[in-house]
Amino acid sequence: WAVGAQVGPKLPVSPGSHALGLEALALLGHVQWKSHFVLNAGWFFDPYTSPTSSRPIGIELGLDFDRDLDAGGKYQVTAELSGVRYLSGDPNQLVATAGLAWTPIPPSTQLSVVGLVGAFNGSDRYGFLLGISQKLGLWGTPK
Repeated sequence: WAVGAQVGPKLPVSPGSHALGLEALALLGHVQWKSHFVLNAGWFFDPYTSPTSSRPIGIELGLDFDRDLDAGGKYQVTAELSGVRYLSGDPNQLVATAGLAWTPIPPSTQLSVVGLVGAFNGSDRYGFLLGISQKLGLWGTPK
């Protein structure tokens, strides 16, 4: 079992957006043999999307899953389910993803191919994502 937290700013990078946002998440993780589960819950307020819009504010909940497919942990199958309940009147979101990941340099670098499907009007309807994630050890080598 593991417990964690993430807090950080959200930058106004799209045209017309302004003011910093903020997001905070609490994470609860569990490893069961070759499977990894992470439950995350939190809240956010995004930057304003235009000079006349209201600030998007919401609460979020998600469940992430991955399973190692080999003994060395280089190949994984991944899946996620996440939702956002907006308190600001924006359309709610519910998104599911599934894909495959490859960790060529365990445990630091991971490449992934993921499909995405959304269920509510505020969600992306579908998508295809290519990802790279890099873990950095602040107090030693990432585990």
